[in-house]
Amino acid sequence: MAKKIPIWIFIATALVFYLGAYLHYPALPGNDLAHPEGWWGWFDQGEYLKATRALSALNFDSANHRYPPLYPLLGALFYKWWPNHPFFFVNGLTLLWFVFVYVRISDRYVSRTVSFVLLFISLYCNTEIFINFVIPWTTTVTVAVYSFALYGLAKLSEAGEEDIEHNAQRIWSASGYAAIVSLLVLARPVDAGPVIVFFPAYLYLVYRSNPGVALPQRLRRITLVALALGIGLAFGVLLYLGFNQLVYGSALGGYFQATASSSGYFPSQIFRKSFSLLFDGGTVFLEQRSALVSHYPWLILSILGMCWCFFRGDWLLRTIALVMICQFCLYAPYGDLLPNGVWRYHNIHYFKWTFPYLALFAWLLVRWAFIGWRTAGARSFGVKIGVVVMLSVLLLMPRYAVTSEPGTIQLVTGNLDVAQNGLYLGFARNRVDFIDIYGLSGGFSDVYFGEHRLYNDGKELQKVRDFRLLPAPWGVRLLFNKPLNADHLIFAPGQGLAANGATVSIKVSSYGFELGRPHLFHD
Repeated sequence: MAKKIPIWIFIATALVFYLGAYLHYPALPGNDLAHPEGWWGWFDQGEYLKATRALSALNFDSANHRYPPLYPLLGALFYKWWPNHPFFFVNGLTLLWFVFVYVRISDRYVSRTVSFVLLFISLYCNTEIFINFVIPWTTTVTVAVYSFALYGLAKLSEAGEEDIEHNAQRIWSASGYAAIVSLLVLARPVDAGPVIVFFPAYLYLVYRSNPGVALPQRLRRITLVALALGIGLAFGVLLYLGFNQLVYGSALGGYFQATASSSGYFPSQIFRKSFSLLFDGGTVFLEQRSALVSHYPWLILSILGMCWCFFRGDWLLRTIALVMICQFCLYAPYGDLLPNGVWRYHNIHYFKWTFPYLALFAWLLVRWAFIGWRTAGARSFGVKIGVVVMLSVLLLMPRYAVTSEPGTIQLVTGNLDVAQNGLYLGFARNRVDFIDIYGLSGGFSDVYFGEHRLYNDGKELQKVRDFRLLPAPWGVRLLFNKPLNADHLIFAPGQGLAANGATVSIKVSSYGFELGRPHLFHD
């Protein structure tokens, strides 16, 4: 029998890759003489460093704290000794912890050799994902806490039957588990959403831990543990509200207020947004090969593997799948998560922890399809392969259907009550998802980040929260975060946009879904 690869090999490999990626990344501060500030010159990372510096000096001025405090606080522990790299140890230890937990969980389903190969392919050799374990991101805390939550559940399930007299110990354990999970609120509040998966899984394991105990006692125990989980969750919530009160003068101020007012959140658009993020980032958002499946075609097997686990997997696989689905569904309606930013601005870091597990789901599906193919017979093997192929085809059949019609455009000047100069965009009153403006163009930054203004019946719509302007081969696209019912708009382009020809025209469009021939690459 082949020996298992020892866990220290996994840890050492992760450490070697981490050091190599950290030291050689072009945006590491000091690596590029033309831009010596490196990633500290980026917006988010610059804010982390500002908060870290402030916390190390016990400075709670609101101007220094744009984001929740936990990640900068961890960096502040190392700031005085290594001020240019305060998150080096935080990120590195998180990666090692993540790998350790992944291997321990994978031990339940695959050999250590398979675990090593899956990690190598999905993480170490996947530069676009791995580098986000190196770059300072608050999702570092998400990775650490999610790993703890899953590992805690796995250890709880292995504990077996417990003495029913140890209710106090059980309650303290539940409170401690929930308190650590609640730290997500202090780092990324939206990532605390999967407690709706973690906590029911915890209660399920407690319920099944003593099958011989009378039902009333089991229900009493579940109730006590549920209360303990709630108390533990309150730990992080109260700390965060207290921090907000101290820094911003309001328990719901700061990050909560800024996020709600700036980016918008559109649950009604979750299906369309999810399809754009997963399968087609080009049709609507004009970002070719940006969809996750376009980037990683093997994710089709991962999606099917997640579905398979709900029928053939155990409680832990189902829990992992539900956490992934829950987190994705929480982020998809977010107005600032677009296919354009997933790779350009590293927004994929939201989901970086999922890729080794997605690879595991894909492998479990493949193994199920091929296992025992020599002995099971051609018929059984053919049925399994047929099911996988058929479901893959069905998954790739939906596509966007765009309906367009021309509109009118004219330059208007003078006092419009909304803008001194602008473009009047006229069209039949309809449900409008985006407007293509032909002949108006500019540089990427001028288009994407420009100070454009848009008015509907005298009311100004907010850039980012209500609309985006995207560069297009024909000019620009005015894209709305949710359908707009109007018959005209006034658009005042920002600086850097100009007509590149004699004629400027518009096309007004809406989009929905239809079924067609299966395509692996929609964009």
